[in-house]
Amino acid sequence: KYNLPFTLNYSNYLSSLDKISNLGQLDWCIPGHGDFITKNVEETIEINKISLYEIETCIVRLLKTNQQLSTDVMVQKVANTFDIKMSVRQYSLVHFTVNCFLSTLRNNGILKIEIVDNIPYWKLKEQKQKESLNNIERTKDKVIETEKLRKKYGDVIVLGGILFLIYGNEVLSLVGGS
Repeated sequence: KYNLPFTLNYSNYLSSLDKISNLGQLDWCIPGHGDFITKNVEETIEINKISLYEIETCIVRLLKTNQQLSTDVMVQKVANTFDIKMSVRQYSLVHFTVNCFLSTLRNNGILKIEIVDNIPYWKLKEQKQKESLNNIERTKDKVIETEKLRKKYGDVIVLGGILFLIYGNEVLSLVGGS
């Protein structure tokens, strides 16, 4: 439904998508949600990767613009950026996913967190800010490519927390991007 996939660790998810790409030509795969993907498997993998880069880019841009944001405000701004109207259930999923990105970016040395009056605030680390902005520039080409794929294949991109692939005589399963 949304271009904000639920994931436990997006770095591992990206790594898993790269591993799938390196398997070679896949005839079809079964996403966690939606219909079997029987063609354009490689494009679907790329769209998933681009989606993850877009979320990372969104977070970095929000912090570049706002200097610091609390977790709840970050969740709100990310949801607004991706035009997600949240129910209680959707809020839980979006909140968890945004926290995953924030934690991973912190672990990768891009963000830092400060607790003020028991409220967590996220900021860009100064030395990583320029590197993050360079990554944003590199991602722009991927975003343009995504728009072309969306026009070609439609606006709804299936993203799920589990993926099954048939590779030769094996069935591969990836859960939560791990």
